[in-house]
Amino acid sequence: MGTRKIYFPGLNGLRFWAAFFVILHHVEQYKLWQGLPNLFRNNFFESIGHQGVSLFFVLSGFLITYLLLAEYEKTHHIAIKNFYIRRILRIWPLYYLIMILGFFVLPRFVNIGPVSELNEHFTLKILLFAFMLPNLLRVTEAPIVGANQSWSVGVEEQFYIIWPLLVRTFRKVLLKFLIIFIVLKFSVTVLLVLTVDHFLSPAHPYLVYIKTAQRFWDLFQIEQMSFGAIGAYVYFYRKEKILNLIYHPIAQIFMALGIILILTVKFKFIGQSLFDALLFIILILNVSTNEKFFLKLENRFYSYLGNISYGIYMYHTICIAIVMTILQRLEIEKNNFLLFNIFIYTFSTLLTILVSGLSYRFFESFFLKQKERFMIVISSTHREPGESKKGVK
Repeated sequence: MGTRKIYFPGLNGLRFWAAFFVILHHVEQYKLWQGLPNLFRNNFFESIGHQGVSLFFVLSGFLITYLLLAEYEKTHHIAIKNFYIRRILRIWPLYYLIMILGFFVLPRFVNIGPVSELNEHFTLKILLFAFMLPNLLRVTEAPIVGANQSWSVGVEEQFYIIWPLLVRTFRKVLLKFLIIFIVLKFSVTVLLVLTVDHFLSPAHPYLVYIKTAQRFWDLFQIEQMSFGAIGAYVYFYRKEKILNLIYHPIAQIFMALGIILILTVKFKFIGQSLFDALLFIILILNVSTNEKFFLKLENRFYSYLGNISYGIYMYHTICIAIVMTILQRLEIEKNNFLLFNIFIYTFSTLLTILVSGLSYRFFESFFLKQKERFMIVISSTHREPGESKKGVK
């Protein structure tokens, strides 16, 4: 039986833009930490990083669930062990390299914001990071400069411990299961909000712990990955009525206006993560499976940047810290703050792309080659001659 190759045009472009949005967010955050004039509290810069991560979550849930369904279709089985090995080979090498750089290397050269707090509860921070719990670290300790973005990787890895088991177990009723799964996640969210806002008094001894649990639960955005999984289900089984609704111009206008809204208007409501995920799965399906969609994100430029997008996401805060340190030592922000902003954005982005490209070629590629031995179906990173525009070759 031949190897099945799966390719969704445009996803690499979406990956790059998601990573670039997070860069914009963190440049302003690092300026805030340094006490420099910044736009971090501006709704656009505050929201764009969170929405970039949400787009990553929905993308991840979509692609991985689609690959699991394709594997079952081909083999009538989902090899759980192989799934875990693939995740380890793709995620862990760079994740632990960033941990080493963030904890032991970067603090020797930069002194940005929370770097001064790194030694507080140092052992606890190392253990949480080492055991893939950076999202718990985020809600209990000061951020780790150069590694603070890794919280979302922790969320994904925790989710994927059980996800192939759930897909295999509930494959025949997957859509119903996904809906129930999302409803349960949302129900716990509502319960935590009610507990904090109404059930407990401000003086309750356990309120601080419940607030920490609430923040952890809010960041544990598995409902967004589940929305991605619904998109995978709809497209894999060609649910034409639903696809036609998603491809309809009204749905596209709703999606476009919704994304503009969440990036420009400051508001927060229970269930917003579900609203955001709905917008992004409409975007993903239109970009990657609707040939009539106006937005085209398929070319060599996006293909390359999408391939190194994991590196862009993981290295960018280190690169921002390095560039900011150099610029401040040159006192550019004191002499010409406009020039400082041009330099911080330009050089942080270019250095991130350079480092990510070198990492992909000389570090990550070794593990990616090992990963290929454990693939049943292949998620292709580029379209080859003759490859279907529909996503499957």
